[in-house]
Amino acid sequence: MSVVKEALENFAVSSERSAIVLKGKWGVGKTFLWEGVLKRKKESLGATYYSYVSLFGLSSLKELKRTIYENLLKKEHAADSGGVRSVEDRLESIAGFLRRNTKLLSGVKGAGAIVDTYQAAAIHDALICIDDFERKSKGLSDAEVLGLISMLVEKRNCKVILILNEDELGGEGSEFSEYREKVFSYEVEYQPASAESVRVVFGDGAEQKDIIDRVVKLGLTNVRLIRKIKFYYDYLRDAVKVQNARLWSDISSTIALAVLARYGGELSPITLEELEHFEGTVETPLGGATGSELEELEAKQAQVQTLRNYGYFFTSDLDRAVISLVRQGYVDSELISNIAAAAEHQAGIADAEYEYRMAWMDYHNNFSKTQETIFESFRLALDSYFEHMSVERLDGVVHLYRDMGMNDEANALIIRFFENLNRVRTLADREDLWDEPRDERIRAALDNYFAGFGSTMSLKVALEHLLTKRSTAASVAVLCNSSSADFLDYLTSPTTTDFKAVVKLLLSASGSSNIFDDAVPGSAKGIFMNAYEALRMIRSKSRLNEHRLAPLMTMDEQYESYQNIL
Repeated sequence: MSVVKEALENFAVSSERSAIVLKGKWGVGKTFLWEGVLKRKKESLGATYYSYVSLFGLSSLKELKRTIYENLLKKEHAADSGGVRSVEDRLESIAGFLRRNTKLLSGVKGAGAIVDTYQAAAIHDALICIDDFERKSKGLSDAEVLGLISMLVEKRNCKVILILNEDELGGEGSEFSEYREKVFSYEVEYQPASAESVRVVFGDGAEQKDIIDRVVKLGLTNVRLIRKIKFYYDYLRDAVKVQNARLWSDISSTIALAVLARYGGELSPITLEELEHFEGTVETPLGGATGSELEELEAKQAQVQTLRNYGYFFTSDLDRAVISLVRQGYVDSELISNIAAAAEHQAGIADAEYEYRMAWMDYHNNFSKTQETIFESFRLALDSYFEHMSVERLDGVVHLYRDMGMNDEANALIIRFFENLNRVRTLADREDLWDEPRDERIRAALDNYFAGFGSTMSLKVALEHLLTKRSTAASVAVLCNSSSADFLDYLTSPTTTDFKAVVKLLLSASGSSNIFDDAVPGSAKGIFMNAYEALRMIRSKSRLNEHRLAPLMTMDEQYESYQNIL
């Protein structure tokens, strides 16, 4: 048994009348610890009655006294405090008097004072827990609370434990600081290890080892934060049907870190915004950096090293989906669908990404390996991971290679990467990049890649981008360069994405205000005409097509008026 638990149990069962303080940082489980003592020792408490009261929101001494009275229970029911129990658990003489004389007192001037007096008198021979001292209203002063505690101990034969977070109290010169030594016999500080706080939330946690290990790795002791982590973890475990163990290790890592960043304040080594953009590298400034720039660099390097030690090397698309869920603060079907889709995609590349992460881990942490061995690990990892790399990760590897004087290898990587990217055309918008690459050759390759977008990007990719993201000059340019025959081929293809959604998007080009003209001024009319002409050709093929398209094609007059103008 810990020294803190032993001290609290000794206080709970002792017949000596005294007051003590249980203190500790916010959210570490002080109240939970005390409730555990009550459950174990409720039959042998050193007082006849028990009362628990939270000072949160209480604004007067009268209100505090009334709440202590109203929460009085016989000691065998102490572990049930905070719930509603029958008035028979109160002091029968006073409670009975109040019940029998309700009507009488309602007509007596000053009846409230009479009731308050009886309630105050009823508080004796009780073990009283006063919680949330730092959260009381300003209308209730420290001196009033401490004075009441002193009176209860000395005049009412009571024992009092005050639970508080000392970090949020006034320092030297405050009322609490002035009177604490006179009121309390001793103070107990609860400083649990992370593993102890984790057991409060997860129990033995045999089936949740991956998330528990992450919480302990972060050194979290705040029970409220750990409960939030468990909430998101349990929900995703139920909703995302992916069995890859490495993938769940990554998801667990992100959940814990994102919750800490979202709710942990100064406890977190990184903000949620920084985490979303984290690429695991820090650009070294050129010579002549100012003092403030060097300080910022050192802070960034320390942050990166902290996350590397935790086992987090960069933020993937799956990580971003999880971060979006934590940022929102509640779950909804769309976000869960995004995470599930990202997890399914990530599951296919999990092993390749793992090898890539391990190459970086060896670079940062394994000093037993030679330079040749380290870069052989990178070569092997890139062979399997290359098609899944982002521009940002390419930039990180190229930056490392150039720092090591491996310019030929860096340039070869860039050529290989963009040969693949020009073939698959998966990067639809330069604004989708989190940051512009540092490397000049990568920026030039991106310029060439996007310069040919209007002619080389497929109509299918452009429409999918417009449907799922936003209009951009690059994707709208593809539609501008597409003929009615191109639209016909796409709309009659069995791989067309959500036919109705595509048609509605294309026909929105007929409006006076639309996303197409916003991206490429003057483009909307041509897009509408070619798309509508393709639909007319589809409609003319059969009576069935005419019937199916009737709800969508209501703009024949507008099409014909545009055609007459042209």
